[in-house]
Formats: sequence, C-alpha cells, structure tokens
Amino acid sequence: MACASFSVKHLPKIKHFQGWLQELLTVWRSLSRAEQVFCITALFAGILLRAQHLARPMVHDETFTYAVFVKPGILHTLFRYDYANNHIFHSLLVYFSTIFRSSEVFIRLPAFFFSLSSLLLLFLFARRFFGVAAALFALSLSALSYYQIDYAHNARGYSMNIFFSLLSAYGIFSVIRDPLGKTA
Repeated sequence: MACASFSVKHLPKIKHFQGWLQELLTVWRSLSRAEQVFCITALFAGILLRAQHLARPMVHDETFTYAVFVKPGILHTLFRYDYANNHIFHSLLVYFSTIFRSSEVFIRLPAFFFSLSSLLLLFLFARRFFGVAAALFALSLSALSYYQIDYAHNARGYSMNIFFSLLSAYGIFSVIRDPLGKTA
C-alpha cells in the first residue's frame, strides 16, 4: 500500500520555505556556468513578461472576484461560494494583500508570486526526476508560455492551481520512486 505510506518525507526539503531555498541552492551549485546563465535568462524573461501587465486595468472576472468576494470582508471571502468564481484560498490571499492598498498590482500579487514559484518548482521537479536538460527545457517553455504569463497577471487562482498541481506531482513521483519514504 504505497498510498498509506505517504508522508512529508516524499516532499524532501520543500515542506518548509527554508528547505526549498536550500534545495534550490544545492541544485544551483550542481549546474555548470552555461546552465546557470540559461536559468537566469529564462527566469529574468519570465519575470519581465509577467510583471509588465500587473498594472493593466482589471477585466471582468478579476473585478467580479474582488468586488463580490474580497472587498465585502473576510467572512464573504471565506464563506460565500454561491458562484464557482471564488477560488477561496486565492481570494483570501488577495484580501490580505489589499489590506493597506487595493490597486491592480496588489490585487494581482498572489497570482504573480505563485506563478514565479511555479517556475522554480517546475525546475526542481524536472531536475530531480528527468535531469538537467529536461529541467532547463521545461523552465524555458514555462517562462515563455502565453497561458502561464496570462495567469500570472490575472487576479484569479489559476497560477495557484498550477503551483499546487506541480507540488502534488512532485509528491506522487516521490512516492512512486520511494514508496516507503526511506530516502530524502
């Protein structure tokens, strides 16, 4: 029963933010200089492509989510789900990111940060299970993907869905590789 033996051991060093940074540093040190330059270039392109639209005017779904689920207060954010338009965890993060200022940029910050985190998690995932070449290829494709870029500056929960899907895939692949969680 591999499913019954799943534990946080299957998400090595990603269970805490500090551990995630430590794993990134370990992987970073293992890369050649050319691979490091490629990573920096892909990440920089991904950041620029995602950040350039953060301040654009809000579109219908973003406005609806903010006006109906976030602005009325935290109770509406948590307990109002009469429309499937409310990505509750994302709406909660938007609520906290807009406590002091509710501009388009602050409303979109959770999606932006989860999108950037997805790039790093995808790189770690592909590096661990498929090798450096696959990790660099996946990073560059994801950094330049139109849909990934759109989700990054769309104040909706899509980039969070991508992040948590990758995190789940990381855990599933870890269980398949090591069902009893004996190695880290």
